[in-house]
Amino acid sequence: MTQNVRLTGPEITALWGQYMNDSMSVCVLTYFIKTVKDDEVKSILEFALNLSKTHVEKVKELLKKEEYPPPKGFTEEDINLNAPPLFSDNFMMQYLYVMTLHGMNSYSLAVGTSVRADQREYFIKCNQEATTLYDKMLDLMLHKGVFSRPPYINAPHETDIVDKQDYLGGWFTKKRPLNGIEVGNIYYNMQKTIAKIDLEIGFSQVCHSKEVREYFQRGANICKKHNDIFTQLF
Repeated sequence: MTQNVRLTGPEITALWGQYMNDSMSVCVLTYFIKTVKDDEVKSILEFALNLSKTHVEKVKELLKKEEYPPPKGFTEEDINLNAPPLFSDNFMMQYLYVMTLHGMNSYSLAVGTSVRADQREYFIKCNQEATTLYDKMLDLMLHKGVFSRPPYINAPHETDIVDKQDYLGGWFTKKRPLNGIEVGNIYYNMQKTIAKIDLEIGFSQVCHSKEVREYFQRGANICKKHNDIFTQLF
C-alpha cells in the first residue's frame, strides 16, 4: 500500500511509452506552431504542447526516482524549424484530433494496468487532460466546418436477436447491413488512416534518405489500400 513498492513492468512500460509519444509530440507541435496561420488553431497547439512538455518532465522525474534510465526519445535534433510549411492548418487539426484519440485510449489502458496509487493518480490526471484537449479540438473543428460526422443509422422497427454464428461473417459473404459498432470502427479507422497517408506523403517529400523515403511511400500505399477497403464497405 505504500509508495515504496517498486513499479511493475506494465507501469514502467506506460511511462516509457508516454515519454516516447510526448517527446515526439513536442517536436511535431513545435514545428506546427512555427508554421500555423490560424490563431485559434495555434492556441490549441500551444495548449497541447504545454501538456506534452509537462509529461516529458514528469516521466523523467518518476523514472529517476525508480533509478530507471529514461529513453532517448525525440529531441530538437529531429526537427528543422527553418523548414517551410509542410502541412495545412486543417491537417494540423486533424492530426491533433487523431493523436488525442490515441492519447485517451493509452491513458485509460495505463490506468487499468497501474497498481501503485501515485501511478493511478498520475494517469487519471493525464486522461482528464487528454479529454479536455479532445473537447477543445472537436469544438474548433465543428466551428470551422472541417469535421466529418460518422454515418447515421436508421432505427429498427423492432428488437432483433442474433441467433446464428454466420452473422459475424455476414458482410464478407452474404451481405447484411453494418451494425453500429462496425460503422464506428470503420469510420474512426478511416480518420486515422487518412491522417497517416498525409503524414507519410509529406515526410517522403522532405526526408534525405532514399531508404526512408521508400519506407514512407510503401506505408502510404498500404494505408491507401486500407482506406479503399473501408470506403467499399461503406
